[in-house]
Amino acid sequence: MPGIWRCEHGHSFDESRDGYLNLLLAHQKNSREPGYSKDMLDSRRRFFDRGYYEPLADQVASLLAKYAPADAVVVDAGCGEGYYMRKLSLQVAPSVTRIGIDISKPAVKLAAKVDRTATYAVGGSHRLPLLDASVDVLLSHFSPISPDDFARVVKPGAILVTGGPASDHLLELKELFYDDPHYREANHPYSLAEHFEAIGEEVIGFPMHIEGVNDVRDLVRMTPFYWSVPDDVRARAWNLESLDTQVDVTMRAFRRR
Repeated sequence: MPGIWRCEHGHSFDESRDGYLNLLLAHQKNSREPGYSKDMLDSRRRFFDRGYYEPLADQVASLLAKYAPADAVVVDAGCGEGYYMRKLSLQVAPSVTRIGIDISKPAVKLAAKVDRTATYAVGGSHRLPLLDASVDVLLSHFSPISPDDFARVVKPGAILVTGGPASDHLLELKELFYDDPHYREANHPYSLAEHFEAIGEEVIGFPMHIEGVNDVRDLVRMTPFYWSVPDDVRARAWNLESLDTQVDVTMRAFRRR
């Protein structure tokens, strides 16, 4: 039976039948349906289910687990459909509290339906619906970084882990779309320096062979390239029967000052 959650100011929030909370206020939305669309989520789910990103997810989960004691609160800010939180459940003690937050309601709904052992909520990364100094490990993986709010929610001495594309991430795919194939998404971890001290960095890289037109299309749909290039440019990859590319991701760990 769905529960009722209350904040310290007396506001109540009903848990949905699917097991998630909607904590995104109307004035915090930048569009009617912010975040991942259903088509993009379907592509992500199929692509993840095929195991293409499993080596990446396993290593991200391993990095988080290294910093998570048995009673830790671990939060994924920008959790999508919960893929990385589910992977983390295999590497930490059952007593670790796992929380996923995403601005996309369809993504959170899907995450909560698949993973009933974690808490999932709709919320924005720039105003996380979390108490001050309540988080032991915070993950922002391919998601917006909000230094001030991240500093607000993590405990003193707690850990922030960020993940983003390095220069060769999906390089062969980008070569189809851009004159400068080393284009990459915005990722500015060093803006965290006011609140956080860098304590570690590692690169996760491996070759990836994608087989089948539908799998290649799913990859394109789940990247920013799907919206950032014209239709005629996107068509260069749309009917490929296979693609050999690479995963090249930089993970960084920071400690709250």
